[in-house]
Amino acid sequence: MIEKHIANIEVPFIQHSLENFSKYKKDIVKCVVDEAVPNIFERNLKCLRTPWHIIKFDCIKWLADQTVALLYEHDKLNEGAFVVDEIWGALYEGKNGTTLHKHYPASWSAVTYIDCPIGSGQTVWPDIQKNITPVDGDVCIFPGWLNHYAQPSQDEVRRIIVSCNIYPKRRNN
Repeated sequence: MIEKHIANIEVPFIQHSLENFSKYKKDIVKCVVDEAVPNIFERNLKCLRTPWHIIKFDCIKWLADQTVALLYEHDKLNEGAFVVDEIWGALYEGKNGTTLHKHYPASWSAVTYIDCPIGSGQTVWPDIQKNITPVDGDVCIFPGWLNHYAQPSQDEVRRIIVSCNIYPKRRNN
């Protein structure tokens, strides 16, 4: 867990390589490629995008479970159980990227690099001066309120990621 600071406030940031990712990569790529459509969901993404809830696929469920387990390991606030409420894939081609955005009101957000060859644009969190060069199988987890964007990739580069929003699981009393 890497922690950065904004105006003397500790900002949690987790970067981790997922074990057994290679076992699931092919299925995740197929899921995103098969489900991606022209983006009608958000204006800040210039890419093909899947619908919000691709958790119905076993490989995506595995990815969500790994992300939540990793977050739980680093839960300094003792928020308890977490749930992935939205999870989607994005397929960027060529010089496509995103504009600055955040995932509020999500408590946490994550991006997992699925198929990001050399020349893929970095993910940038300007408020904490953090730039990540995508590596297949790496996941970054960060507060949902933290601004970030994806730089455009080089020409002819196809970059596939899966992102999700995570919330504390509410107890029914």
